[in-house]
Amino acid sequence: MKKRINTECIVIKKTDVNESDRIVKLFSKDLGVLEIFVKGIRKSKNRDINATELGVIAEYCIYQNNNKYNLKSFEINKYLNKIYMDLDKINLLYYILFVLNSINIEENLIKKFYNMSKKALIYLNKEENLINIYIMITVYLFNIIKYEGIMFDIEKGNIFDIINGKIANSNNYNAIKLNQEQVKYFKKLFNVDIEGINKLKFDEKEIITIIIILEKYINYHLHIKIDFTQLMRRNFLNGVS
Repeated sequence: MKKRINTECIVIKKTDVNESDRIVKLFSKDLGVLEIFVKGIRKSKNRDINATELGVIAEYCIYQNNNKYNLKSFEINKYLNKIYMDLDKINLLYYILFVLNSINIEENLIKKFYNMSKKALIYLNKEENLINIYIMITVYLFNIIKYEGIMFDIEKGNIFDIINGKIANSNNYNAIKLNQEQVKYFKKLFNVDIEGINKLKFDEKEIITIIIILEKYINYHLHIKIDFTQLMRRNFLNGVS
C-alpha cells in the first residue's frame, strides 16, 4: 500500500540514470536520509529539474511503497542560486554535503542535523566573505562533535589529544600542538553558533588549520574520512560521490 509523505528535504546526492531519470538522495527533516527515483526529470522543459539539484531545500510530496520512494510533487523553499555562481561556494557546498553523506545520523539527531545543515547552506548562499564562510565550517564541524556526544575538554595546556579528547599537556602520539591563537579559537567555539560566527576574527590560514584539526578529531571518533583540503581540490560537477 502506498503511503503519502510530505517533508522538507535537502538534496545531498544525485545519480543520473539512463537518459532522462535520476536517483536523488535526500536528507529529510522528519525521516533522515532516503533515496527517491525521479522518472523523466532530466528531460523536463520546466523548472522541475531544479528540485533535484544538489543543495536545494524543498518541500517534497513522496509516495512510499515498502522501502521504495517516488517523487510526486515539490515546492522549492530555497534555491541557492548565489552558490552556483561562485566556484569556491560550489566546492564548500559539496564539502557540507559530503560530510552529511559520511555520517550515520541517529534518529534522535535528525532534526538537529537538518536544522544545522539548512542554516549552514543558507549562510553559504548569502555570505560573500570567504573567511566568514570558513569560520562557519568550523562551527558546523564543532556542532557535529557536540551532537554526536564526542565532545573534547579544554584544560590547561596547548596539546590537542585527539585520542583522549582534550586540550591539555599531553604527549600522546596522536596529539597536535596548538599555538595560543588556536587555543583561543577552540575556547570561542564553545560559546558561539552559526549565527554568531562573525564574532570570530582569525586569518584564513589559521581557520583552515582549525578545520583540519576538527576533521582529524571527527574522523578518529566517528571512523569516517572527511578531508577539507582534498575535497576543495576535487571537481564535483557530476555530483557528490
